Amino acid sequence: MRAEVVNTIINQFVAPESLEEQWDVKGLERALVSELNEEMPIAELLEKEDDLDDKWKESTMDYLRQGIHLRGYVAKKNQAGIQAGSV
Repeated sequence: MRAEVVNTIINQFVAPESLEEQWDVKGLERALVSELNEEMPIAELLEKEDDLDDKWKESTMDYLRQGIHLRGYVAKKNQAGIQAGSV
């Protein structure tokens, strides 16, 4: 479920197959913090990769999606372990 939430948030600001000029990267960064408590320097990463072609930039966004999902999974698993231990 978390992967779906992450993809929905990212797709709101970086529509699949859209041009980079159409991306709202700052909005995405703010949404990740407010919705998922995840601070990621997406604009900085994309600036560093400025010389890469669009396929690489899409790969970067896919990487971010996976990274956020995995962080959420670990956090959820840790939280479940803490709650189980406190019962």
